[in-house]
Amino acid sequence: MKKTFQDIRILSLYKQHYFDHYNPDMDNQFSCLGYYDGISVTEIPAEDPKAPENLTPGIPVYGSHLFEKKSQACLSRVWSGAVHEAYGLNGKYSKQNIGIFRCNTPEEQKNRSILKRIEQGSPYFALALLQLKDRLEYTKTENEIKLLSETPSDTTAPYTCLSVYHTYDNADLIVLIYSNHMVKTGNTLDKLRQLDNVRYLHSIPGISETYLSACDEAGCILPEWNGINCFIEEKIPQITLKIATSGEKRTLQKLKIQFEKISGNPAMPAKWCEDIVFSFGAGHSNLKVDIKNADMRSLLSMLVKKGLITHSNELFGSEIYNIETTLYWGRKHMNE
Repeated sequence: MKKTFQDIRILSLYKQHYFDHYNPDMDNQFSCLGYYDGISVTEIPAEDPKAPENLTPGIPVYGSHLFEKKSQACLSRVWSGAVHEAYGLNGKYSKQNIGIFRCNTPEEQKNRSILKRIEQGSPYFALALLQLKDRLEYTKTENEIKLLSETPSDTTAPYTCLSVYHTYDNADLIVLIYSNHMVKTGNTLDKLRQLDNVRYLHSIPGISETYLSACDEAGCILPEWNGINCFIEEKIPQITLKIATSGEKRTLQKLKIQFEKISGNPAMPAKWCEDIVFSFGAGHSNLKVDIKNADMRSLLSMLVKKGLITHSNELFGSEIYNIETTLYWGRKHMNE
């Protein structure tokens, strides 16, 4: 039997619901587009180097033996790690923890240092939760997914690096995608969706919080970060924002002003995109904004501190209560 190495992580999905006070500083690695506000991927070590000397390494203390990690078994580490991630919640937002795991071959384990650098240094991220038509064929599907991964030798070129994980949750496979090119990430998600054995795919794109912080500190959207080309001039065929607002006319006017500031020229509010359309409706959200052919630079500017679609936007909690952002890649990308 070949020796393998356990790679166990906790996938944490953050969502801040309709509260009077919005906490803009959630502890997450990626700002998300879509339903969730943020995502973190935390590696659970076999041993906990921070454990006090009088305690067994790797066994956190919660005041109950129910949550102790009894062994090095995969399930034990997933259970204990999930509890550890949930233990510090303060009620400001909800957090869903999903244990994910895989077994690395000696060669894959040897390449972990390379993959860690990619994971920590990539500006863009996407999570794909897959349900399969034939669950017994998961190994074949996993191998097909691995063929889509491109470990970059030159980070000035576009890349997407994929890691496939298993879970005890309701997904059959979970794929983590790290990239420096958001449109290429969208193409990769479409390729995953079109695999013969994939029945359903739910995707969550995200942007590195570390990258966004670097942009905020620099006072501009960085075209290059840690030697990595971020392709901020790439066009997103369509961005749709579904916004729950107070319903007042003044809110729309304030939002329009914020959109105008994205271009840097109030006299040319659509300079940064081909077209922008505001629509009122009824239901969960009462305002929809469709933006055609905006570049990544503009999308990123909405996500930096005090950005239009962040909880640090001054309108959140009083006139805006929720924003869900969807990226559409366009028909031509689905056929590639």
